[in-house]
Amino acid sequence: MVQFDNQNRLIKVKIVYYGPALGGKTTSLRFIHQQVDPERRTRLFSLNTAQDRTLFFDLMSLKLGRFREHELSLKLFTVPGQVHYNATRRAVLAGADGVVFVADSQKSKLSENVESLKNLRENLDANGIASDIPLVFQYNKQDLPDLSPIDELHGKLNRRNVPEFATTATTGRGVMEAFAAIVEQAVVVAVVHLGASESDSTKQAIRQRVRESFGGVLEARPAEAEDHTVIVHESSESVEVLDQGELIEQAVNANLQLSEMHENMESLKERFQRRSEVLEAGAGFAREVSSFRDANEVLRSLLDSSMKHLSADAGGVFLLEDGKAKEFEFQHLVRDPLLAEAPLLVKKVLERKEAAFLCAESGSAASSEEAEILVAHQFSSALIIPLVIQNMSRAFLMLYRREHRLPFGDEEIQLGVMMAQQAGASYSNISNWRELQEKNRNLEERVAERTAELRRSLIEVRELHASLEERHLELAQAHSKLAEVDRLRQDILNRVSHELRTPVSSILTAATILKEEAGDIGDELFRMVSIVHDETSKLAELVDGVLKTAEILALEELAPAQEVDTAVFLKTSLQALRSMAEAQEVGLRLRVSASAKSFHCEAQSLSLALQAVCRNAIDFSPRGGAVEILVARRVDEGADRLVIRVDDSGPGIPVEDQERVFEAFWQGGDILTAKPPGVGLGLTIARRILDLHGGRIRIGTSPAGGARVELLLPEPSSPQE
Repeated sequence: MVQFDNQNRLIKVKIVYYGPALGGKTTSLRFIHQQVDPERRTRLFSLNTAQDRTLFFDLMSLKLGRFREHELSLKLFTVPGQVHYNATRRAVLAGADGVVFVADSQKSKLSENVESLKNLRENLDANGIASDIPLVFQYNKQDLPDLSPIDELHGKLNRRNVPEFATTATTGRGVMEAFAAIVEQAVVVAVVHLGASESDSTKQAIRQRVRESFGGVLEARPAEAEDHTVIVHESSESVEVLDQGELIEQAVNANLQLSEMHENMESLKERFQRRSEVLEAGAGFAREVSSFRDANEVLRSLLDSSMKHLSADAGGVFLLEDGKAKEFEFQHLVRDPLLAEAPLLVKKVLERKEAAFLCAESGSAASSEEAEILVAHQFSSALIIPLVIQNMSRAFLMLYRREHRLPFGDEEIQLGVMMAQQAGASYSNISNWRELQEKNRNLEERVAERTAELRRSLIEVRELHASLEERHLELAQAHSKLAEVDRLRQDILNRVSHELRTPVSSILTAATILKEEAGDIGDELFRMVSIVHDETSKLAELVDGVLKTAEILALEELAPAQEVDTAVFLKTSLQALRSMAEAQEVGLRLRVSASAKSFHCEAQSLSLALQAVCRNAIDFSPRGGAVEILVARRVDEGADRLVIRVDDSGPGIPVEDQERVFEAFWQGGDILTAKPPGVGLGLTIARRILDLHGGRIRIGTSPAGGARVELLLPEPSSPQE
């Protein structure tokens, strides 16, 4: 039964050498140990009896590669051949995954072979092991005379027709072939039991991998005479005492545990040794790349060292430019199969910035698609290792092992990651060093250029400053002259208006009296008096408007604002315009929002502004038209405003004239042929009043196509503009 050692990440496969006493079991196991482990890195244990030093049992562990992130560990046992050790044989046979039956080929030993095989079947049943357990026969001692023919041995013993081998354990003839055969069978059964495919191709691949793991040991070397067996226990008691089955079984189990502990210690020692080798190789690579001054040398050294220390068969290094992989260098590859056929996989690995191990064997972490790619290109496993530089994958390493070779191990993956990290750090250092050198080379030149530019700029600034000072002086003089002209204009306007007001009032009074008391003076004379009266009225209105404009333009500030009732304000402001609207058959429509029933303003001046805007709206609206006035609150340009909007149904104001309408006396149109009504002061007055309120006036177009004028007043809580 397959055993798991999760702490050491081992899968243990147990092989037992069974057969009659003195048949060659111990000699076979010692020869295998000599061939597989000539450096004696694993030990062979023995427990002997006190009288005849018959081998009680032997144990040997071998490593056969990885499966599902665990290493396959092979454990070999022999059992004592004497009949009185049956309890021991049964205890050692427990949990076996395969059996090698070592038969003595001498004719005189045939009955002992048959009896021992019968005992094997009984002990398999006693341990609950299936009768079809992997089995191999060794017909040993083929170097002696008077042997049973192979056919006879086959007929008496090999009823299952399993593999059989003629062997001579003392020289090693056939021993390794029989050993390889039982290991192949047992490992195939164990791996299939753990979830691998049962297909013939999978089984063949596993068998091939087992043989590959042995390397060249199947070509047997001559047996050594020196015995390296470690004796675990030598009993001082008689054989009769060991016949007590329960005591013997306890002794066997105790010695098995002792051997297991020794094996674990050896395994731990081996792991530390491998870890030390990994660290030493990583440190050596770090020392090597730290002396490089060319980033490309770092990448080449990474590929060479990885191929060597990780025993890879093929590999390549790629650079990442704008998210795309660029080939840098290959070894034993024409193109990279995973990058060509599974680019999304490579992309995900690079995004995670962590190494990825892929294996073609069934049950590995690789998907079926990735495993098929590896198999199609005759690879057993692959490594993808990103080079993370400044927290980004800037390059990556791809390594492959050919089929029938063991996949990369944990220590090899760790070494690859360590070397990639060292390469990434060196690559970054070299890039930074080169950049620093380049900056140092250009720094003085750039400083000189910049200094010259600053000097030129300083000269230009000084010249510009002198020019601006001169221009400022000119502007100050011009402003002074304009202020004087404006003062004179305002003074003349005031004087002319006052001088005109008295005679105009007198003429208007006389014309009014003549018109009222003319009597029967004839129609023509009455028409002329009416013309004098009407034109004088217009002239008086013009003079009043000019005077009001002069007064308003001369104001620096208004009286304090007060809260006014919106309805009262509109009624008072528009009362004087209703007769004008009725005479021109223009309707006045008022709308007040529920949120604007009252507001703050200086009522007298704002009333003048509203009258000026509404008078223009009435003048420019056609007969039958309408002027709509809306008062509401809204947020305008991020501030709360009170808005008085006036829409008319006239021709509107062209966009290019919307700013000029605020100029004094500007009316647009042909002054001789198409002069608009009024004198062009209404919007000038309105704008000045809104400025004094801290508000603004805006010209636009109404939905009906006429002019839209908005008076925007700041709310008390908002900062005035």
